[in-house]
Amino acid sequence: MAGAAELLERDAQLSELSALLETARSGEGRIALVYGEAGIGKTALLTQFTRLQGRNARLFWGACDPLSTPRPLAPLLDIAWTQAGQLAGRIAAGASRETIFQALFEELRSPKPSAIVVIEDLHWADDATLDLVKFLGRRAQRTTALLVLTWRDEGIRADHPLRASIGELPRQVVSRIPLRGLSPAAVESLGASAHRRTEGLHAVTNGNPFFVTEVLASDAPGVPATVRDAVLARAARLPGLTRDLCELGSVVPSRVELSLLEAAAGETFAALDDLLGSGILSLEDGAVVFRHELARQTIEDALPPLRSRDLHARVFAALRARGEDPAQLARLVHHAAGAGDSASVLRLAPAAAKHASRLGAHREAEAHLSMALRHAGDLLPHPRAKLLAAHAYECYLTDRMEDGIASCSAARTLWAGIGDRVREARCLSWISRMAWYVARTDEAQRYADLAITALEGLLPGPELAMAWLTRAGLYASANDCAAAIPFAEKALKLAGELGKPEIEANGLNVLAWAQIQAGEEAGWALMEQSLRLSLEHGLQDAAGSAYANLGTLAVEERRHELAAKVLDDGIAYASERDLRTRILCMYCWRARLRTETGRWAEAVDDAAHVVDHPGSSALFRLAALTPLGLLRARRGDPGGREALDEALALARENGELERMVPVAAARGELQWLSGDEPGAAAEASAVIEKARKARRPWYVADLAVWIWRGGGTPPPVDECARPVALQLQGDWRSAAAEFERLGCPYQAALACYESDDPDAILSALDALDKMEARPAAARLRRRLSELGVRGIPRGPRAARRGHPFDLTAREQEVLDALSLGLSNGEIAARLFVSPKTVDHHVSAILTKLDVRSRGAAVAKARRTALLETPEVPAK
Repeated sequence: MAGAAELLERDAQLSELSALLETARSGEGRIALVYGEAGIGKTALLTQFTRLQGRNARLFWGACDPLSTPRPLAPLLDIAWTQAGQLAGRIAAGASRETIFQALFEELRSPKPSAIVVIEDLHWADDATLDLVKFLGRRAQRTTALLVLTWRDEGIRADHPLRASIGELPRQVVSRIPLRGLSPAAVESLGASAHRRTEGLHAVTNGNPFFVTEVLASDAPGVPATVRDAVLARAARLPGLTRDLCELGSVVPSRVELSLLEAAAGETFAALDDLLGSGILSLEDGAVVFRHELARQTIEDALPPLRSRDLHARVFAALRARGEDPAQLARLVHHAAGAGDSASVLRLAPAAAKHASRLGAHREAEAHLSMALRHAGDLLPHPRAKLLAAHAYECYLTDRMEDGIASCSAARTLWAGIGDRVREARCLSWISRMAWYVARTDEAQRYADLAITALEGLLPGPELAMAWLTRAGLYASANDCAAAIPFAEKALKLAGELGKPEIEANGLNVLAWAQIQAGEEAGWALMEQSLRLSLEHGLQDAAGSAYANLGTLAVEERRHELAAKVLDDGIAYASERDLRTRILCMYCWRARLRTETGRWAEAVDDAAHVVDHPGSSALFRLAALTPLGLLRARRGDPGGREALDEALALARENGELERMVPVAAARGELQWLSGDEPGAAAEASAVIEKARKARRPWYVADLAVWIWRGGGTPPPVDECARPVALQLQGDWRSAAAEFERLGCPYQAALACYESDDPDAILSALDALDKMEARPAAARLRRRLSELGVRGIPRGPRAARRGHPFDLTAREQEVLDALSLGLSNGEIAARLFVSPKTVDHHVSAILTKLDVRSRGAAVAKARRTALLETPEVPAK
């Protein structure tokens, strides 16, 4: 009955999957996203699909685990166990993650029959698995495979890493297949087959196939109040030993191998046939599986605490008897914790963290170390300090700086009590680094100085080199190149003496950073040398830092072609290794790059990766809010001033010129676009003297142009970057040409504002209209009017803009979703963005349609034929 229910009303989805597989067979791989609430029938749909296509395609099937901390690459391990060949061999040999990923990709590229790759339950995925999804997704079109990804779409938070991972898949190969509940007629049909009455059943279950069949299978009269009641009523009917075996199986997430169940169950295992006959569990490929994970969780959650601990202890003992294979460490930790076995957690969790970190699953590594710390109450100071330091490092890699500072501070206190001055100073350096990311600049400088003072009286070692580099980095970030360079050079010299390539790579990075800021061309070659050295030695964080700093400096110096390549490559590199701190940094700077080069929709997406993540460090939030607020100002969208207000507050807290200048320039432009020329000059003038003192021509230029346009006195032209210098000299035509050469279409068009040439202004106006830069276009129209030009274009017509109300493609998608009565949360899940981003789109839609409510927007859209969907009741 369960199978029949799950396959009702799924013909359309089966047909779509079949069509995608046919396209893949032609040499253009495809990705299908199958999602819906728990129990909606995702697995049943794919089981039927693969059964129909099994003779003509190879099947690779894996699933993520609902462990307290997921196993790294659990789906890949599932696939390897069922497939012979290179993949299994490389995993068994302990190959690197990159080698394993490549082995699977080669399997999918092979001239064998097409492949169907199913990765289930991505809502439980570890970071390494999400990296695998992105790795395969970027290469899908070069295979003959259909990659099918499934997840539960309810309860996916705004900061869930799955959102970003799905958002990075290439849109041209992706098809979305949402699953909805069964119709009332289908529920009624199932009730008739089960000889049960179904009054009120659809209302209670909303047509969820699993919920429907559980209720129909229970003996409770009428409709149970909850599905939990139905599951527990069904389990309560089992005989004693059978129920005991069922409860034992419930503490093992996903599936329990028969051999493991037998070892843990002892005599109770004899009840297996009765348990399988009950229909609550089934036997699949040598393992016992609950008919649905919801049923397993329901039974496990109902266990009394002592009973649960005893069952976990039995499973843990059976698992440990098999040995401590690295791939099984996460399972061992899960059951040791469930059994309350602190000694085993403390022994196994750090090893599990090390294994996860090696596979690039740094958030899982942090979770294992957090688990260990929760069981470390009686641990001696020395091992506890080591555990805290390891946890702090994983927090640093995953942008959990406040947690990292807390752990590092606790470790520092312990090392001080032990009398280990070197390790205490090492903690001071790490606290300094992390304090900088949360915009506590003064604190960062103080801790860096304390580290140096503590170490300079001891035998020189890698800790001293690191402390020097930390101080050099703080000087460089403050644009004090003269102070940064000596510290970086000392660290490099010591790194050479010690033979430490990681310190050498980081030293080259910081030295290059300072030299480039000082205008020394040699710094660019040094930064590329740092990147090469990091990649050659597999120094992941050092490589991520080199990518980020090279990309940042290339954006600041308007080397846009270099910046685009470095940031694209760097984001891919860091994403595949879960270096979240580096990823967020590069998203911020790519957002600014795309803002400068006219790729505004993509810039908003990049900024949203950071702004929509509630845990982002202050420095990243500031760096993302700046281009986001500027773009809203340039397009006349709501929220620009609010974003730049928050950015200014964060920039003042940080105090560094690298943060202050972009915010001041953006706020100056916002004021000018709003018609407040004195306000524009005032915003830019607030930091101009600091920019001049730093002798950074682009910093000075970005501010000078708004001082000038606002009626103030700009700095001397020889202090400004060339395009703005030309503009201040009155050579608008050369300035526009220079901006065009740099790939800055908005600035090139705006340079014509000061022109007296109507043809040039009209051409610039056309460019601004195409970019949807409404406020700037309005100013150019007024300028043309001042010059006496008649017949000024009123703006792009619907035929040219492609939309009668000037909605973007994404705004039209949101409007379509509004017409279905969906909430912001439901729209966010459908479009793989955050509810906050949806709220911004809704505000823009209301502004452009000139209405005050969502319902009014939908009504107006229907009247103007913007919607083809039938009218539905609003929620």
